[in-house]
Parts: sequence; C-alpha cells; structure tokens
Amino acid sequence: MDHVVVRNHHGQSTRIRAGRFVLAAGGLETARILLTSNDVARSGVGNHSDCLGRYYQTHLFGCLTTVELEPGVTAHVAFDRDHDHDHDGVSCRRRIWFTPAQQEAARLLNTVFFLVRPPLGATGHRSALFSGVYLAKTLVAALRRPRQALRYLRTEQTSIAAHSAVLIRQFPSAIPEIYRAVVGRYIGSRRLPAVLPPDGLSVYHLQFQAEQVPNPHARVTLGEDVDEFGMRRLVVHPRTTAHDIESVIRCHGLLDERLRSAGLGRLRYDGGDLRDAVVRSTEHVNSGAHHLGTTRMPDDPAFGVVDRDCRVHGVANLYVVGGSVMPTSGHANPTLTIVALALRLGEHLASTSAAR
Repeated sequence: MDHVVVRNHHGQSTRIRAGRFVLAAGGLETARILLTSNDVARSGVGNHSDCLGRYYQTHLFGCLTTVELEPGVTAHVAFDRDHDHDHDGVSCRRRIWFTPAQQEAARLLNTVFFLVRPPLGATGHRSALFSGVYLAKTLVAALRRPRQALRYLRTEQTSIAAHSAVLIRQFPSAIPEIYRAVVGRYIGSRRLPAVLPPDGLSVYHLQFQAEQVPNPHARVTLGEDVDEFGMRRLVVHPRTTAHDIESVIRCHGLLDERLRSAGLGRLRYDGGDLRDAVVRSTEHVNSGAHHLGTTRMPDDPAFGVVDRDCRVHGVANLYVVGGSVMPTSGHANPTLTIVALALRLGEHLASTSAAR
C-alpha cells in the first residue's frame, strides 16, 4: 500500500502518499472504509477471514428497577455515596459490580449498576431539583421549535402543572440542593457529568450497563444506498444472545439478594416483568456511541482483522486504532481504552520508525 485517495464535498480528490497509514474513523466508519475498498481486495481490505464488520458490540444498558432502602438507611451508607472526586477534582461515579469470583461462579458478563435520578417525566419523587430540570428542558425544547411551541406545551400541560406544583411546594427547602447542583453541573472548571440524585431519598432508580458476548452474527455490512461521495452506506445488524439477557437478569437478582441479606433494602420489580423488560430493552440494541469490535484484534488472522500492534493482517503498513479493534466490549465507556490504544500505537510506530 503506497497511497490513499481522499475526496471532499466539492468532488475534488487527491492522492496522499506515505510509508505507513493509520485508519481511525470509529467503530462503524472504519469498517465501512475497509469494506468499500473492494477495488483493492475483492471483499474489502483486511477481510481475509470474513471477520471484517463482524463481532459488532455495543453496551446493553437501561433503567428497569428501583432500589428501595430500609428505613434509616441512606445511599451514603448503602453505596458509599453516589460520586466522589479524585485529587484533581475530577468527578468519579460510584458503581456497583461483582467480584471476579462471583462472575465466574454465576457466569456473569461484566456488568455495573449505579444510582440515577428519576425519569424527567416522573413526579412521585417530590424533588424541586428534578422538577426544575424537567421544566427547564421543556422550555428549551419549546424555544427550539417556536412554530410548534404552543402545541408542544399543550401536550405537556399536565406534566408541567404537576412539576410546577412540586417546585412551588418544595422550592424554599430545596434552595441549597439546587445551588449545589447548578454550581457542580455548570459552574467551575470541573463539572458534574449529570444532575445526580441527592442523599436522603428512600427510593432510587437503578441503571445497569453490561457487555455483550462477542457474536460473529452481529455485524455491519454494505447496503445498496450511497452517500454524497458515492460510497455505499452501512447496514447494521445488531444481535443479542440468550447469554446477554440471562446475565442481566442474574445480576439484578444477585444484587437484590445482597441488599436483602445485608439489611439495606431491596430491588422493586417483579421477576417476570424484569425478564420482559430486559428482552424489550435489547430488541433494538444501539448504544448511540459505543460501537466496538468490527475490526477485532486477535493474534490468529483467522479470527480477526488486526494483530496486537493494530496492524491489519496481510498489509505491512496499514494500522487501525479505535474501539473497532477491541475484541470484547467490557462494561465501561471505551474512551480511555481508545486513548490508551492510540498512545500505544504511537509509541510502536515511533520505535519501529527509529529502527528503520
């Protein structure tokens, strides 16, 4: 490989020549670029083993249950607070997870739980902070579409009235909480990632985030539609396995058992309803951001696209970096892993360049 062809929105194209190339276009576009390069290799560059575009993974996530604490138990006691800060003031989210021994014994996929605020439309929380957030977001949504604003506000009038009542009743006593939330979220050099639930509640919504089993039938392929550059668009074929679903259900069950045995509380859900909710939440898998695994990294070329140095198998000077090379998704947001992979590849390229 000695050059790549790039084209801009005006239809102008040029060739870029280099000794080595690094493709870093994300979990979807990286696969698409390699698949559409079928003028170079019949089934796409790096698709020698038919793994290019396969093993597509995201993160299963959702908020399907609530945690009901025992009287006198607070989230601070039960979960050692919802968030903390490191020595640089960076907000660190507290998460609940299982030990490696528990995972192995119960055949659990990597899964975490964390406390979240109630859905914005809910009013049962009687929190001035959450109702204020709902009203502010409703107003912003109306201002963004002024022609439909009256119709939109009319459809939301029942919720607006309910949240306004909560805000009026609770506002005086909630001023310190609202002040801390505004300062933490919008003011200062370090901002909170979200409006978090306060201490002192007896019921908290519980969100989970879990990995998926690497599945060759979950994949991205080229469709018939083309974009403005004449490149075929991707068709995404997500798949959820029975193990994915069972692991999420088991994790909820084990957390419920642990809360009850420790005398801290319980999860509020019906077993049948939880199963139905998990199945529904996985029918249309789309994390919106965490697109992983489409150019996965194995040592054996028969099971993936790039080697441990992120070099495409069979191409001496083409490298791929990003979430697409991750062979498994884990439970966590992949940003730090992607940065680490990029730094590692940079060091590898620098060291091998110096050796030439």
